[in-house]
Amino acid sequence: MVFNSGDLLFGSSDSAVDFTSSELRSDTAFLVAANVPTGKFSYLEGVYMPPVPLDRIEYSSGGMRAFFRVNGWRMEGGYFYKGQSKAASDILGHRLYFSVHGHAGVDLYSAVSVSAGTEKEARDTLQFSLGAFHQLQAGYSSTVSLRLETLAFPWGNWDGTVFGSPSGILLYPEISCMLFNTWFAGVQSVVSPVDASARISLNAGWKVFQGFTLLGFFVADAGGAESLFAWNRSSSWPAAWPDTMFNGAGVTLGARYVY
Repeated sequence: MVFNSGDLLFGSSDSAVDFTSSELRSDTAFLVAANVPTGKFSYLEGVYMPPVPLDRIEYSSGGMRAFFRVNGWRMEGGYFYKGQSKAASDILGHRLYFSVHGHAGVDLYSAVSVSAGTEKEARDTLQFSLGAFHQLQAGYSSTVSLRLETLAFPWGNWDGTVFGSPSGILLYPEISCMLFNTWFAGVQSVVSPVDASARISLNAGWKVFQGFTLLGFFVADAGGAESLFAWNRSSSWPAAWPDTMFNGAGVTLGARYVY
């Protein structure tokens, strides 16, 4: 849901997550795809992403993936060439990836991707993501959901100064509960263990009636001035970077209606 090394189209490998969004990762772009079935629960898929502007053909992106199942586990691997950025964390050039998803008591997911270029490019771009999800039933109409995701860069920054370069490891823990299909609450966080900092969100909501929901969020950064997430970095960064982009805590209250 947050970290996915197998997402080569948009890149799910940065720490910037808006906890007030209904979808934590929701980048989109125009593309053309073709799907060819190759057997039961297996297929090949090709994709082409046109450049912007359209007359810059060298900015085109495209590739192919293969999806198949082995003993109930869903696996896929593929290649993608990206010639133009679609998201802030995009890595341009040739990319390879492989991912696996299945169930072993809990839902499990893992993926790895790397640039198919020079040795330095491979080291700088090699990344792994792991995830686990489990939902517990609490009574007839209440549930508790547990999620933990990890993103790791073996050749990333492991010395505690991560701002401006990929941290060696990031975590996304989440606990959420739904009561009587009406009330819900949760805790979400992106954690940087390398420098002991985190962005933490407390959220709650009430489904007043079908389609209409009241929402509330409290989001805070916890960490030193030079950490990836900082409570106050006003004395550590240039004046050209507004402090409000990096500091403190915020409260959001609102409503959502889905027709």
